Amino acid sequence: MRKPEKQKKQRERIYAALLCICTMLSLVSVPVLAAEMRKGAGSHEHTRECYTWMEKCVHEHTPECYPQKEITGSAATSSDAVEATECRHVCSEGSGCITKELNCQYDSESTPKTAKALMKNKAIATRSNARKVSSIDRAQEMIDALPDVTYFNVDTVEEVRLQFKAVEDAMIQLSVEDSVILDIARYLKVAAVLYGPFPDIQNPILGTDIKLTISRDNKTITISGKGEMPDFDNTSSGKRCPWEDKKSKIDKVIIEEGVTTIGKNAFSGCIRLSEVQIPKTVKTIGTAAFMDCNTIRQIDIPNSVKNVMPFAFHKCPQLGQVHTHWKDPDEAELSLAFYLPGESWPENLKIYVPDAYKEIFAAAWTNWKVKGETYTVSFNGDGAPGYMESVEGISGNYVLPESGFTYQSAILDYWALDNPDGEEAGCPGDIFPVTENVVFYASWRLVIVIPEPENPVVCIHAWGEWQSDADKHWRKCSKCDVIGKESIHEWDSGEVTIQPQARKPIPVQSALPQNQKQWMRAAMISAYSSIMKPGIGRNVPAVRQRISGKITPVEQPPVKIRRCVLSAARLMGN
Repeated sequence: MRKPEKQKKQRERIYAALLCICTMLSLVSVPVLAAEMRKGAGSHEHTRECYTWMEKCVHEHTPECYPQKEITGSAATSSDAVEATECRHVCSEGSGCITKELNCQYDSESTPKTAKALMKNKAIATRSNARKVSSIDRAQEMIDALPDVTYFNVDTVEEVRLQFKAVEDAMIQLSVEDSVILDIARYLKVAAVLYGPFPDIQNPILGTDIKLTISRDNKTITISGKGEMPDFDNTSSGKRCPWEDKKSKIDKVIIEEGVTTIGKNAFSGCIRLSEVQIPKTVKTIGTAAFMDCNTIRQIDIPNSVKNVMPFAFHKCPQLGQVHTHWKDPDEAELSLAFYLPGESWPENLKIYVPDAYKEIFAAAWTNWKVKGETYTVSFNGDGAPGYMESVEGISGNYVLPESGFTYQSAILDYWALDNPDGEEAGCPGDIFPVTENVVFYASWRLVIVIPEPENPVVCIHAWGEWQSDADKHWRKCSKCDVIGKESIHEWDSGEVTIQPQARKPIPVQSALPQNQKQWMRAAMISAYSSIMKPGIGRNVPAVRQRISGKITPVEQPPVKIRRCVLSAARLMGN
């Protein structure tokens, strides 16, 4: 078993080393500042570079320096017979192996010596720096040679402890400035296993991928990582719980996602424990895991747990509520979790199950105080517009509703658990068994709607009769009412239009009013007389011009009358 006094000393040594490193980081600029001050004052104080360093090992090997299986009578007295591979000696000033001789480039008046002396001291300083680098490299190699905490086990702990002590001895020989160069991540992990746990950092648990973090006030412990938490046995030094000495102060236990088991005796004896968080990745709660937790009042066991080992919650006098989330008693084994054989069910303890399945559990657990409870169902649209109100009092089969959230370019694919990309719970209309408070997340499926092109309407036009007004004439399709072949009236020499007439000519006698008939008769006589005048002859444009002059004083007749006049003039001209 580990001696508490020895552990305390080792822990103090580790803290001292860490404190030295922190001190160096805060004072790293002090030597430079001091040197500048000394330079300004005209005085010189010797530094490490002012000395010539010489290393000559004076250590004499002892029997412990040789491999035990190869020690012979001669090996114990002669170092030439067998190589001393087990020697832990580290050369240092304290051991007398490293000596120094003053060889400063400044004299007593702080003036530089000759160039030759400067070159000599530069060579000496180079050799000194080489030895320093060699010491740093050797210490780093020893740190890197420490085993990964995941792979060393109870059988190799003492061997690792000796190796760790040798690393400490090598680090102590370095200056504070040199120590900060080292990568001590592996060193700290091994230290946490051997002498931890240290507060506010992740401390590895021997031989596993599980880590523990304990708060500085020792009240909250967090278990993280992947896989199984090991079982602990306080009667065996190698299996002792790493936080055993902290249990009397722990009041909260947080087990994070990824941990699959809670080890045997993991939190037994936590007399102040009042809150436990168990994730849905846990499948087994080990034997006596929470035994003798005097102040715990309730525990929530997720439906992922399939086995609660005997005495897991034995001797928890204030435990009054155990909330479970199974649908059937056969889903998990927990018959001896709360009391020993021959004992009765704890007086104040009630075990809660989903109300929809209460009768099944009551029939199986006849001697237990079984209570039913209901849950709240909530909805999350993952940022989509809309709202869905939570539903309370749900237990057992629940019909998933249509979404009250909408997206313009997406439709609801399914309802998911834990997050929009989580496990599928079902589509609207599906049945989901509610055994705990649950939030359904809308998982959307993107939909891009491409409208179908409209079929073009092709019409083979059937043009109707010509139609006209005072300015233009046109024809309209009898099938689609499209107006086509539209044109403005154009006058030429004697032609009414270059297009076919809109209507048949209307006889003047039947179509014109009486007053217009009289005007037409006068216009025709006048036109005829003008044609017969000498000098004009049969010039039709002149006739048109003269006719226009004749009717200027009179009200301009309608277009159709003007057409008739011109036609008459033309005929008379022929």
